[in-house]
Amino acid sequence: MKIRRAAGRQPSELNAIQRNPGTTFEEKCTQRANALPLARKSRRGVVLIVVLVLVMMLALAGFGFLSAMSTEYEAARLNGSMRQARQTMASAESTLLWFAGLSDRERMIMGGLHHNPALFRGHIIEPLSEPGTGNSSSATAAAPLVEQAMNSTTVDDRWRFSVVSLDRTPEQNSVLRFGLQNESSKLNLNNLLRWEQASPGQGRTSLMQLPGMTEAIADSILDWLDADEQTREFGAETEYYQTLDRPYRSANALPPQLTELLYVKGVTRQLLMGSDGPSSDGSLDNQPQQTPSVDANGDLSTNSETTGAGWLLLLTLHSAERNRNRVGQPRIFLNSASLSELEPQLAATLPATLVRYLLLARVYGLTLTAEPQPGVEPSAPPFAATMAPAFRINSLADVIDSSVKVTTSSGPIVVQSPLQSRNPEFAALVASLLDLTSVHADPVIAGRINLQTASESVLSTIPGLTPELVSQIVTQRAAQDPAESKSAVWLLSRGILDVTMFRRVFPDLTMGGDVFQGEIVVHRNVGGPLLRRNLIVDAASTPPRRVHWVDLTDSPMSFPQELLLPQSASSLQ
Repeated sequence: MKIRRAAGRQPSELNAIQRNPGTTFEEKCTQRANALPLARKSRRGVVLIVVLVLVMMLALAGFGFLSAMSTEYEAARLNGSMRQARQTMASAESTLLWFAGLSDRERMIMGGLHHNPALFRGHIIEPLSEPGTGNSSSATAAAPLVEQAMNSTTVDDRWRFSVVSLDRTPEQNSVLRFGLQNESSKLNLNNLLRWEQASPGQGRTSLMQLPGMTEAIADSILDWLDADEQTREFGAETEYYQTLDRPYRSANALPPQLTELLYVKGVTRQLLMGSDGPSSDGSLDNQPQQTPSVDANGDLSTNSETTGAGWLLLLTLHSAERNRNRVGQPRIFLNSASLSELEPQLAATLPATLVRYLLLARVYGLTLTAEPQPGVEPSAPPFAATMAPAFRINSLADVIDSSVKVTTSSGPIVVQSPLQSRNPEFAALVASLLDLTSVHADPVIAGRINLQTASESVLSTIPGLTPELVSQIVTQRAAQDPAESKSAVWLLSRGILDVTMFRRVFPDLTMGGDVFQGEIVVHRNVGGPLLRRNLIVDAASTPPRRVHWVDLTDSPMSFPQELLLPQSASSLQ
């Protein structure tokens, strides 16, 4: 019975004994007795293997759970960083709108918009204090301590934003600035229609000043913009576009975006965006990467000459400015219907002789001459504020070197303008008149070109300005006195333009502009993500608003990210 029970429990060794017919009964018993301990040992080994497999499965399950949790943690961390980056972008845009909405004087006190590294280079967004730990004032008070603590470490992962503009025009090398581009530095397409209406053919003449422009393309652009279907000499209207493989109609209106000009006959991507391939919004993001250098003033520039700048850098749809003086107050409207209301307003800001002359000009009209005319002082002829104004002042430039013929019972009296171009105080007096008064009633003036910042190509589009005059303007504005930059009168005082030409071009010129374009870059010293957005800010409207934006995050940058950080922050990396 023992042998039989053992045989039922033995492994292959016992079975082998039974299958061997040449073995005696005693030998079988001995072999079975020796095989029992081996069977017990083999059975204990299987249990260990099973336990080992279970332990390994539990370990793998633990590692899988740890890996999943690590992935979830990383995803949560990245999502949190992205949310922080987006909030930083919102803060940067709000800061930009606030700063652009300040008056000209306030902007200049804070460093200006053109190049302001103190405000727009690696600007730190300080985190808010935790609830219950204090208010924002305590967080502000602790900022120096935070800065000191950061300086004692090697890692600075605070969020920053930079506002950059890359100037690439045919007239200069590429320059990276920490500031904005003034849209008034470009040719507003709306001006073309206005100039064409005032003088047929002027629209084509102005467009021909752009690099690479032809008469056929210029006429086609004008046909695309005007409201009729009459084809110009070399142009194209809907009749032509309907013959294409994919037909469409001419817009016959200003485009909502400049890239719509790609639909115009003859306009190619290379002409509009440049041979170096800027982005569709006008920013130069597809440029071959170069390493700008930093000069003593913080300017970043390269030495490579710019070639093939596209028309996107020279054209705009949004240029405008507020009809306000440098301190942000509305200008006095000279063409007011009531002289009794106009006189005290002018008397509070301008000399009495100039006030009287302006009022006489409203009653009797201005006489324009090429040379100053002799005459009496404005206070000599009779005047009453109850007189009805019969004439408008069309341009403030008409007041210069002009005269007023006053009709009296004893005969006409010629009144000489106080604004004589030969007067030593002429420039300061004209600057005050241009800043404090206006012939426009609208709160916003659109389309004027900035005399100080416009390129040579853009200035050449202004009717009346020849290439020789434009060359003199560009040469002399670089060496002018800061006081001269407040008004365009330096064109007269320096003898670049005569009075007749100055009167012609003055309505198209400005020294300001309140619509700006630039690129906001959100970044950190260490880690990411990095966000980029090109936007146009309209500070001419109230309140300031964003009128156009393009996400550039996935586009390659044409300059190293390290240049966005101040030198002190770069050393912490």
